[in-house]
Amino acid sequence: MSTSGQAAAILQALKNGESITQAEAIPRFSCYRLAARINELRAAGHKIVTQHERINGGSFGRYVLADDSVKAGATNE
Repeated sequence: MSTSGQAAAILQALKNGESITQAEAIPRFSCYRLAARINELRAAGHKIVTQHERINGGSFGRYVLADDSVKAGATNE
């Protein structure tokens, strides 16, 4: 899948109310650079929020559209 195809598929998932993490993006979209695709979507005017999560001492970002319900502490980074 091309990067533009990846971005389009990711945007569609977000529009469907889904959230996405890097770990989920690899098998689903063959996307190893989710942050880059999110940056492209933001540059195109889509308001995507990063929810910062911690599990077992590690942290990661979960991306959602800004219009969705977002947890406290979410940032548009």
